[in-house]
Amino acid sequence: MTFSDLSRNPRAVAERAWRLGRLRVTHRDADDFYLTAAEREEERDENLLTASRMFAALSRSPTGAHAVVAAAEEVFAWARHLSAAERAEFAAELTAALSEAAELGIGATAR
Repeated sequence: MTFSDLSRNPRAVAERAWRLGRLRVTHRDADDFYLTAAEREEERDENLLTASRMFAALSRSPTGAHAVVAAAEEVFAWARHLSAAERAEFAAELTAALSEAAELGIGATAR
């Protein structure tokens, strides 16, 4: 969908976005953007926050921390080239960054 389409027929574009859940709008002279229902975006934020809290909770026990390191190795193949201590540090930093990003992201969108 183009920005021109949105300008010419906003109701049809909004209906399509509602039906699809999220619609990418391209703009020739600017960055593309998404038209998304607020409820869907709020649900996405809550899901990110919940997932980040799960990783943080896992990281607080030795068994959970090991699982997070193993998952990081699987998701980030290059992490296998790090030492065990470096992998553990990477997993801890990643978990902290995800948690901070999720906490900051909730309610940060313009209203």
